[in-house]
Amino acid sequence: MSLRVDNLSWGHPLPGGEWRSLFRDFSLYCPQGQFVVVIGSNGSGKSTLLNLVAGTLKAGSGRIQLGERPLERLSDHARARWIGRVMQNPLEGTCPGLSVAENLRLAERRHRAGFGLKSLLGLHPSAADRRRYRSLLEQLGVPLADRKSTRLNSSHSSVSRMPSSA
Repeated sequence: MSLRVDNLSWGHPLPGGEWRSLFRDFSLYCPQGQFVVVIGSNGSGKSTLLNLVAGTLKAGSGRIQLGERPLERLSDHARARWIGRVMQNPLEGTCPGLSVAENLRLAERRHRAGFGLKSLLGLHPSAADRRRYRSLLEQLGVPLADRKSTRLNSSHSSVSRMPSSA
């Protein structure tokens, strides 16, 4: 699916009452299958752009579309079926008491079932799931499928680059 950002504007108040406009009429088009890299110095808006696309932040104005779907109109749980994100810190966005394999299984279940109690059914990965996760993680040089996510550190952050199998 293509990603289109049209006339996006976003800003925030600064101490003292001033306003910082980070995006003003920003547009971006990424056709289906294209790989895009966002590069910039600290504080330039890279994470803010990803937060706006993922819906963590709400734009002041503009449109964000994935294919023909207007993402800015979708609720968080509806948007999660179409777009997700992986945090720079591998502990953010995970359940710390679960193993890496259990977190991967939860992410798969969430993608298929949406949020809610139904997404927790079948949480524990089967032996076949664990073999698949172990194989995928080993391809990345990250043999962590059975390790608890609380035992991860920044040297394991490459786990966030695992390709989706769904």
